[in-house]
Amino acid sequence: MKSLHIHSQNQQHEEARISGTREALEALQKALNQLISSGKSEKDVKIQFECNDGESYELFVQMKPDLGDDSLPYASGKKWDGESV
Repeated sequence: MKSLHIHSQNQQHEEARISGTREALEALQKALNQLISSGKSEKDVKIQFECNDGESYELFVQMKPDLGDDSLPYASGKKWDGESV
């Protein structure tokens, strides 16, 4: 089972954590390698994962030349709108 959990920061200076099964971490590694080897900015890869409660979700991994326009949830006070990545 490709089970991956992503725990983001609740506030500044807290750690973030990714934990997963070997299969899930290998899928994430493959996606990262795809992005890096493509050399294309603004390219993204979508991967399907599950949580340990059986709920599935898609993870979008994106390579961008600059992260200046990416808002940080803990800094902006806004929740993800489901669109911007």
